[in-house]
Amino acid sequence: MQIGYETGDRVLADGHLFEVVELRRNRWGGQSARLASVDGTAAPRWLTPRLDRARSSVVDRRALHAMVHGFYARVRADESLGPIFESRLHARWDEHLERMVCFWSSALLDERSFVGEPMAKHRALADATPIHFVRWLEHFHAQLGETFAAAVGPSIARRALMMARGLSTGMFGAPFDALVPCS
Repeated sequence: MQIGYETGDRVLADGHLFEVVELRRNRWGGQSARLASVDGTAAPRWLTPRLDRARSSVVDRRALHAMVHGFYARVRADESLGPIFESRLHARWDEHLERMVCFWSSALLDERSFVGEPMAKHRALADATPIHFVRWLEHFHAQLGETFAAAVGPSIARRALMMARGLSTGMFGAPFDALVPCS
């Protein structure tokens, strides 16, 4: 089964942000998408949608959906992180997951679909400690490896690390990796 695109979808490929501007049937009977660079810095290109369950070589909303849902399944099962999230979300997990898809789509695809104050939400977590950021990143990196091709994951991992450092500094006065020895 192929994962398709719609006109207007955004895709991050090879370090450039593209928008789907045209859809056509390809010679294999599937649909391909013509991509145009959002900022004009990259040449237009065609993209044939990936197969479902294959690691994505591009960052698109569908891959981010898979990443977020897989990541939070790990978080919920984690004995130290799970209770922190569960105590705040209870029956609102679906809402949280959709907000996180919007968050990552805004952060990586410039969708501007997320509205919120992450720092205020994280500062309210009185039971969170710097070690929780280490656990969070461990699960995040593991999920990146399952969702994205090897060439794609590191750029997302760098973005997540910068975010974790910023949140930790706002919460504890220093980046988590300055407070917790990381291996």
